[in-house]
Amino acid sequence: MLIVLVIERRLEPLVPSRSLGLATLRFEADKAPDEVELNRILGYPKTCLENFSYSLTQQGKVIEYRADLNAPRLGGFPEVMRRLSSLPGLIELDLERISK
Repeated sequence: MLIVLVIERRLEPLVPSRSLGLATLRFEADKAPDEVELNRILGYPKTCLENFSYSLTQQGKVIEYRADLNAPRLGGFPEVMRRLSSLPGLIELDLERISK
């Protein structure tokens, strides 16, 4: 058992690890990208948004997406923030980590 644990500890850094989170994005409705475009921008399949929920607010002027974020553990969330923060029509972006 001890040998297995020692080997596992040495192999653990080599296994790609993922971080999971919740993403909330608010866009001007007429400038909002769709799911496919958002995932293309993020670099699907390495990083992706899944299980989208939608909401229209402010008399249909703002669309809100809520989705599960699946990203690489190392640098994934900062990279998502960098890629999405410059999108035209973005009003608000919130990323919440739910796993390490």
